Amino acid sequence: MDRRDPTRARRRRANAQRVEKTMMSTLLGMLMMMPVVFGVGGYVLVSRRP
Repeated sequence: MDRRDPTRARRRRANAQRVEKTMMSTLLGMLMMMPVVFGVGGYVLVSRRP
């Protein structure tokens, strides 16, 4: 089916690459936010102690 319509295959491939790129950027953003989350959580835990 895709052999007869190369534009559809090309579009699907480009869409897959775009989804992969957004997934990578999402994962990188989550990884970059991890130290911030741990830092804020640790600060809250430490500052609550009397």
